Amino acid sequence: MANKSNSPKRILLRILLYIVVVIVCIVTLYPYFAMFCTALKNRAEIFSMNGTILPITAVWSNFIDVWHRAPMANYMLNSLMIAGGSTIIAMLCGIPAAYALARMKFKGQTIFLGFVIVSQMFAPVVLLIGIYKVMSILSLTDSIIGLIFINAAFNQAFTIWLLRGTFRRDGAGGHHRRL
Repeated sequence: MANKSNSPKRILLRILLYIVVVIVCIVTLYPYFAMFCTALKNRAEIFSMNGTILPITAVWSNFIDVWHRAPMANYMLNSLMIAGGSTIIAMLCGIPAAYALARMKFKGQTIFLGFVIVSQMFAPVVLLIGIYKVMSILSLTDSIIGLIFINAAFNQAFTIWLLRGTFRRDGAGGHHRRL
């Protein structure tokens, strides 16, 4: 009996799949490659009319110059504080809500879960005026704390939905073993 996994049709389909995956990877990664190559060029080479993708001479000092000319350490620290703070707040608020939704049955639970999903569909721009008014009243505009709260709020529905599956008993949300 012939092995089905080595049939010519199956091999051809596998080769086509690999070709598609390689093409998708190249298309996806090309902008990063071009950005990295541009970072290695000097100013004259970047703005040259007959430029090339690869730099003629690599200027590795560009990476060091960025840290000296712009406060990159401050930017990095701000990003870490905002990401860490918003994650902590989203988890502190999301864990009890997700646990309650997973383990307790209450009237309107399905409607509430639907609301959680629908709230992810709102574009942040739609809520911009309301958010600005609240942030202004609380004097949190142009502050890291304000950004932490906004990011935590926008990630809350995702946190609840994701953690709810973790806390479910029936196995629908995850793999649980009794020890």
